[in-house]
Amino acid sequence: MVPKSVAAELVLMEVLRAARALLALQERSNALSRAAQASPPSLTDAIERDFLAFDVQDAFGVLRDAVAAADALGVPRG
Repeated sequence: MVPKSVAAELVLMEVLRAARALLALQERSNALSRAAQASPPSLTDAIERDFLAFDVQDAFGVLRDAVAAADALGVPRG
């Protein structure tokens, strides 16, 4: 059995990983938006933005689940 403090640390690492993934997707989304303003978007760009939107929603779900796991372990908020 894993001690609670180790489990909490592992869960917090997962929260951090999920948050970083979400931030990376957000940065990619911002870059695509800037590129679309500079020139008319192509069909490929539109498809990439659509897939990116799904990836962002998935990343939010992963982050939400990781935070719920941290809450279940009683990891303090704030």
